[in-house]
Amino acid sequence: MPHAARLDKQNFDYDFYLENWDRGRQFFMIWLEFVCGLSKESGLYKIIDSSVCSDSDLIFWIDHYDGDFNPEGLEATTRRYIQSKLGDNS
Repeated sequence: MPHAARLDKQNFDYDFYLENWDRGRQFFMIWLEFVCGLSKESGLYKIIDSSVCSDSDLIFWIDHYDGDFNPEGLEATTRRYIQSKLGDNS
């Protein structure tokens, strides 16, 4: 999936927000919390929060996103993202 794709049914278009990293990250975290229903207190939210540290990280996470925005899908996306980020493609 190219990073130009939209992440959700609510039409949050991250191409615009990538131009302003602080705002883009804020909207990404809001998307996780309110659209995907991921609690700020959850371990997965904290892992994503700590591992998506730059605009290139956000693009890389989006590139691994398969469109499944339930917690299991987000966990699988995050696992693929972290494995690729660390260079482990297994």
